[in-house]
Amino acid sequence: MKNELTDDIPIVVCSEIDEPRFMLDCIYAGAIDYLLKPLRLDVIKTLFLKLHRIRPEAKPHESVHGSTSPSLTLSCADNVITSPTATSPLTPTAPNSSESLCGGLHHRIKEIFAKDTQFAKVIMDIYAPLPPHHGHIRLSEEHGALLRKSVSSWDFCPFDFTHDDLIHCVYLIFEQILESPELSHLSITEAQLYDFIIDLSSAYHDGNPYHNFAHAVDVLQCSYYFLCKLGILPFADGSTNRRSPNSNNVTRAQDLLRPKDMFALLIAAIGHDAAHPGVNNVFLVKSATPLAVLYNDRSVLESFHSMALFQLIKKHGFDQFAGGAGSCEYQEFRKVVVTSILATDMSLHSEYVSKIKDQATRFRHSSIDELNCEEERLLLCSAIIKCADISNVTRPFIHGAKWAEHLVEEFACQGDLERELGMPVLPMNDREKIVLEDTQIGFIRYVAMTLFESVRDVMQEVSFTVDHMQQNLRRWENRKNASHDSGVSSLGDLDQDIGEPPKGALDMTGAEGRHRYMVLAN
Repeated sequence: MKNELTDDIPIVVCSEIDEPRFMLDCIYAGAIDYLLKPLRLDVIKTLFLKLHRIRPEAKPHESVHGSTSPSLTLSCADNVITSPTATSPLTPTAPNSSESLCGGLHHRIKEIFAKDTQFAKVIMDIYAPLPPHHGHIRLSEEHGALLRKSVSSWDFCPFDFTHDDLIHCVYLIFEQILESPELSHLSITEAQLYDFIIDLSSAYHDGNPYHNFAHAVDVLQCSYYFLCKLGILPFADGSTNRRSPNSNNVTRAQDLLRPKDMFALLIAAIGHDAAHPGVNNVFLVKSATPLAVLYNDRSVLESFHSMALFQLIKKHGFDQFAGGAGSCEYQEFRKVVVTSILATDMSLHSEYVSKIKDQATRFRHSSIDELNCEEERLLLCSAIIKCADISNVTRPFIHGAKWAEHLVEEFACQGDLERELGMPVLPMNDREKIVLEDTQIGFIRYVAMTLFESVRDVMQEVSFTVDHMQQNLRRWENRKNASHDSGVSSLGDLDQDIGEPPKGALDMTGAEGRHRYMVLAN
């Protein structure tokens, strides 16, 4: 890029290409900056300060008009090169004036903001590179009816469907909420919604045994089903679950949640694990990964998932549907989404269970002050998504057992990686010590049961989940007590009874198991 004629001239590249690797190549080739087209005046003005910082010792050159400015070349990536101009549109003020100081601060901040989007794009390119997609497969009327019936059933199982089917399932669920008159102003078209869903599905890694797009759809369907059971959303198959009248004059979830809250909750549900790397927070923190450092070791994955989701929301212009990123409505939407996703950090599980129990008490004994409605709504959304995130233990046993196998395999894969990297292998991730029955019994007893019982006290309409979970617990206990051939059951045949675990296997049903679940169950 440089030669003897331009060696003393700072070069700025101007292009429509926003590929980070190409941009870095230009910088490495000698450019001092990279500007994205179309150019904005506020961005161009920041070049003056950059040039001054790069060459503060250089003497200003006389322009044909007698003013002074450093020479500048804008090198456009589409092969159009602008020669150095003799004048600058900027006339710096006296260095000791307050106006100059404020102007310098403003230019610096604008310069940072202009490049800040590239930071997020680089992270997305590393953790969730998105392949190009070419539209979606059209949904026939007959197949659409089948999928509508499936998403309206508690027996819903993502393993029964193709990837395209799951994309249609997501669309059908959002179709229900977007038909609410209160959300008509969003004006999201079918094509826009499908494009967003397809991109989001690509952000999930199919190579993850558990934290993949199927899990995201499962969490979305559970959240949607809960809202339908509350009587505030219609089932997609046309069946009804009418909202019961509030005869006791007590506070109820369905009286607090508005369509825009439900929309935000469903967005959080489908994006709550976006770009999940397949390892948990403990691994990221102990290995001091850049993500752990970036998010200060706190809710690392959950913070990352939220960031990744909002990158896609912005990419598809969904941040403009509610009045733009600066509007109160958008900020309210974002708060529900972020709060809901952060609530899925299992290291905070006990804290949330306590909050939900307190909420149940408030709902029973007093009406909610309007000033506290926002916090109550946020906690309701957090409770629903937390239940949905671990709802496998409340589904029909055959479906829940399949999910348990996938989760155990993902833990074991992390253990294999820990061993390969010379890191201590936690018992919960050790293939030789994991027993499928014990993991499920411990998880239900010490993690899931307390959550669902607490949520049942807030929303009686979802009490069926506690009944299902108790039945599943008995099934796992019967399998554990079976007296057939011994062997580790984590990767075994789910249709066969499993005998006693081998010597040295990890028992996750005791106090130690309870502690480990609180830390590791992300």
